[in-house]
Amino acid sequence: MAGQRIDIMELRQLIQLKRKGLSNRAVAQALGVSRNTVNSYVHAFQEHKFDYEQLQELSEAELAGPPDHCQHFNQQA
Repeated sequence: MAGQRIDIMELRQLIQLKRKGLSNRAVAQALGVSRNTVNSYVHAFQEHKFDYEQLQELSEAELAGPPDHCQHFNQQA
């Protein structure tokens, strides 16, 4: 994944901010990461057909867990 990796807490914040309708640029500014990092995560969510409500319901273990959940969001460089 292009851009920086973010930790689980930042990933949760990203999901919450996107659920509120913020742009990728605004989310990046709020989290202090690059817009490309946010773009990469948003693209991965869309590619795997996750919506933000579904993502918010996942536990931290599921977000960071086995590949059949969301591990690739937090593990790929």
